[in-house]
Amino acid sequence: MSTAEIDAYIASFEEPQQQKALQALRSVILQYLPEAEQGMSYAMPAFRIRGKVIAGMAGYKNFVSYYPHSGAVIEQVGEAAKYEGTPGALHFPLGKPIPKKLVKQLIEVKLAMTFKAPADIWVEHGLGAPARRALAAAGIHCLKELRKADLQAIARLHGIGPSALVVLTELKAAK
Repeated sequence: MSTAEIDAYIASFEEPQQQKALQALRSVILQYLPEAEQGMSYAMPAFRIRGKVIAGMAGYKNFVSYYPHSGAVIEQVGEAAKYEGTPGALHFPLGKPIPKKLVKQLIEVKLAMTFKAPADIWVEHGLGAPARRALAAAGIHCLKELRKADLQAIARLHGIGPSALVVLTELKAAK
């Protein structure tokens, strides 16, 4: 894969404003992923780290889209709610600056989800080893899975103590 594929993709758009917006989004992505391998995935530009797609983009008539290649990423970044999109993409209107801070947050979340061990997420929130083991045994490995789980069932798991339940209740309620 090479940057030439993305260059050709951008050049395929007739409107200069579309090309400019795509190039701007590409530049922002590369600002935060300078070591990314550039290529195509699902017929759109993609940026890979260690073979895993971390970010993607596509051009449309009135906007460019950022694809984190996981809807769970968008759910974890509150700032994303300010933008239109789909469950798996955010749309940035043509003629407006690309929101660099938002793209950075999306990339950071995707990197963490892709390369961190699931237990690390629970360690960051102060859960002890018994609670982490209980969550893993119940198949709850990330915040998205926690939000879908029944808190009463979690409370009954061996290893979930009162302090862990407080943390998990707060995490489940947070958006």
